Amino acid sequence: MKKLKLTKVIASALVVASVLMLNPIGANAEWKHNLAGWWYAEGDSWATGWSEIDGKWYHFNSRGYMEHDKTIDGYYLDSSGAWKEVMTTNENLKFDKSTGTIVGYSGVNTVVNIPSEIDGISVTSIGSGAFSTDNSSAKIESITIPNSVTSIGESAFEWDSNLKAISIPESVKK
Repeated sequence: MKKLKLTKVIASALVVASVLMLNPIGANAEWKHNLAGWWYAEGDSWATGWSEIDGKWYHFNSRGYMEHDKTIDGYYLDSSGAWKEVMTTNENLKFDKSTGTIVGYSGVNTVVNIPSEIDGISVTSIGSGAFSTDNSSAKIESITIPNSVTSIGESAFEWDSNLKAISIPESVKK
C-alpha cells in the first residue's frame, strides 16, 4: 500500500513539473512611452538607476524615465538612451567619434577653443548639456566654436554663469 502511495506522489510530482516546464512563467518586461518619455516596465514596477537591457546599458531617473543626450556618473548616454563609449581629448573634451559630437567637458580651463577636427574626424555638433555645469566643474568664461559645427544641442551651456563670451559661427544652423 505504501508503495502505491509513493508511486502516486512521484507521478503527481512529474505531472506538475511537466506542466511548469511546458508553461514557463515569463517576466513581463517591455519598453513603454508617453509624452514625458520612455521607461522600461518590469512587471508592476519600472526600472530606476542603471539597467542592462538587451546587452546595452541605460539609466532611468527616480521617476523611471530613461535619460538621454547627457552624461551621468561619467558615462555618456546618446539620443537612444544607451551608454556610448566616448574618447577624451588632450583638451579634456569628451568626443563621440561615431557622430562627430562634443558630448562633455572635464577640464578646468576658463577659455575653451573647440578644434574643427579630432583624430581626423570633423567636429560637427555640440551635444545637449555638453558644457552645462552638471557635466563640468570648470568655470568657463569663453568658448570658441569652429566653422565645422552645424548644430548645438539643447541646454549645451546651461547654468554656465561664468560664461561671458561665446563665438558661434554662421555654419551653426540648429
